[in-house]
Amino acid sequence: MGSFLREEAGVALHEEGLLLLQAGRRIFLCHGDGLMAGDHLYRLMKRVLRHPAAIAGYRLLHPDLGIPFALFCSHLSRESARDKHHDDTDYRAWACRQIDAGHDLVVLGHSHVPALLPHGGGWYVNAGAWMEGFTYAMIEAGVPSLRQWDGREGRPYEPPPAPNDQA
Repeated sequence: MGSFLREEAGVALHEEGLLLLQAGRRIFLCHGDGLMAGDHLYRLMKRVLRHPAAIAGYRLLHPDLGIPFALFCSHLSRESARDKHHDDTDYRAWACRQIDAGHDLVVLGHSHVPALLPHGGGWYVNAGAWMEGFTYAMIEAGVPSLRQWDGREGRPYEPPPAPNDQA
């Protein structure tokens, strides 16, 4: 997108994540794509698609070709993620390593699995998926919480019962 988002919409992209300080706490925000141990193909695809030559070539495409191509690449990523059954073990382990390295909160997305996991003196937070379950994370005074929008207001998130727990 070049400078479009920054100049036209005032949105800054932080591809490698963003470190924030809030209430004296070190908060690391990162999308989380490519963090799973088995994401070799995804990481390769990401490097190819984000290479300056690929970006320059994409800019030459007419939108009638470029948009379907982008949707196809996005679909490949989503299908690959679906095959993993939303297992977020690698994300949790990565976040715990970041906490061990000195971050107080590590906030990831990508897996779409809502999570609020204490580790050492810190927290791993994943907001989940707004479009699937209307979940979101809040960090107030350095303390994280998971919330779920019920159509009128945000309430504390309650995970659905595990399949074995249902009658």
